[in-house]
Amino acid sequence: NASGTWALRFRLVRGYGSDAMSIKGWLNEHPISTSAIGFSLLVAFLFWTAALSKALIGFPYLDAEYKFEDWVAQKGRAAAKDPRLYFLADDAPSHQLDQLWDDEIEASPALKLMKKSAWSRQVWAETLERLAGAGARVVAFDYMYKGVSDGDPAFRAALDKYAERVVVDSHIDDAYAANNPMPQIAGPHKDLIAETTDPRVGFINMFTDEDGVVRRMRFRITREDLTGKAEMKAMPDQKEYESFAARMARQAGEGDKIPPGREAHRIRYAYKGETLNEETKPQSLCNIFVPAIWEANFQNGEFFRGKIVLVGPEGNYTKDVGMSPFGTIAGPEFHLNALNAILTGEFLRETSMWVDILLIFGSGLVAWGLGRLVNHPVFRLALVPILCAGGFLLARMAYNYGTVVPLFSPMLT
Repeated sequence: NASGTWALRFRLVRGYGSDAMSIKGWLNEHPISTSAIGFSLLVAFLFWTAALSKALIGFPYLDAEYKFEDWVAQKGRAAAKDPRLYFLADDAPSHQLDQLWDDEIEASPALKLMKKSAWSRQVWAETLERLAGAGARVVAFDYMYKGVSDGDPAFRAALDKYAERVVVDSHIDDAYAANNPMPQIAGPHKDLIAETTDPRVGFINMFTDEDGVVRRMRFRITREDLTGKAEMKAMPDQKEYESFAARMARQAGEGDKIPPGREAHRIRYAYKGETLNEETKPQSLCNIFVPAIWEANFQNGEFFRGKIVLVGPEGNYTKDVGMSPFGTIAGPEFHLNALNAILTGEFLRETSMWVDILLIFGSGLVAWGLGRLVNHPVFRLALVPILCAGGFLLARMAYNYGTVVPLFSPMLT
């Protein structure tokens, strides 16, 4: 019995050894298949863990994936600009007024106030009255009106007069109140608008991806969402706050176009830094108070009828800039892009993780097939740029039709 048991064990071990040798032999006999499967598995693992490895050790795989997606966006179709949108720049000329004659300044109460180093809020009251009085559908001010300031009564009166046609900023602060785990919402001073949930107030925060680039917009949020804690997010009766862009859309009567829910939405950009470019700079805010320009450029205000006008700092002057897929753009341009996406429906879909993994293995399958068909190594090498160009064209085609697909990982495979 003992000898029989040992014989059985020997046959089993030899059988396992034969299986191992057969697997090894198959791998040796099929180097192309082995490479395709192995590399696809490796790339799929790197893609699946990209966000985690970026957070833990700063591994730049996710950055590379984002860079390739941005490359596709730069070469792909831009969003059409809604013709109702218009930006007036609070820029250096609006503060210095060196380009104007002294009699032009003296003839305008607003320009005399703008000549001062520190602007009274009477300037904003005059601006709102000028634009809304000309028929602008919405006038939005990309400013935080904190604290008490000169001209508050006049500005408050204008905000109340045009309550259904004006929007101002609020900001979600990182500071936490004592014994309160939730971020604070800082709005305009209560003497101007009492509540941050007022329809005239929208948060201006931009939420970047892991590489510091803004590709997605959030149009609603609660303070509980921002804690990152599941038990807080599940609390009932949460107070929602809408973004600056969402408030502008709602004031313009386009609230039904705001995407539902509180998740981030990827957008197709329309504005790519034009306000920072000397050739495409917007009109200076001061120009609306110069009679000759008001008549020649704005047809005595008729130009603004039905427009959604954003008044904000010009990036080069105030350093109010951020990173987009197209490089540095001015802060107000992010709001213009978000609002334009709402009005035109230019949102981008993103493929699911499983679809992305299938694309990676599909690329591996293509590599395997070509490896089987093309034997000469030089010809195989020559096919690499052709395949990469084909992958880019397919990714750009998908982008133009509204879908973002990964490019770096399939090309790497």
